[in-house]
Amino acid sequence: MKLTVCIALLLGILASAQDDKQLFAELKKADSLLFEACFNRCDFKTLNEITHKDLRFLHDVAGMQNKAEFTEAVKKNICGNGAGILTRKPVEGSFKVYP
Repeated sequence: MKLTVCIALLLGILASAQDDKQLFAELKKADSLLFEACFNRCDFKTLNEITHKDLRFLHDVAGMQNKAEFTEAVKKNICGNGAGILTRKPVEGSFKVYP
């Protein structure tokens, strides 16, 4: 009986670890797409495609923004002259997911 419970718990932990790896990979891909395409290259077509029509973004200074306000803020504050005011390059190993 104890062995069965231990095996069941171990299988549950292994399944959860696999789910966490998949979640990590999906979120890292989405993070890369958002920052590389949208912020680093100012690709607003991609930004429009990957953000939900009902997007709500809470900015620490500007407050709550809908999709249109968020897009305009990125155009003005991140991309400015069209070439990009800043570039985001993640530090290898710094991306963390806490499911």
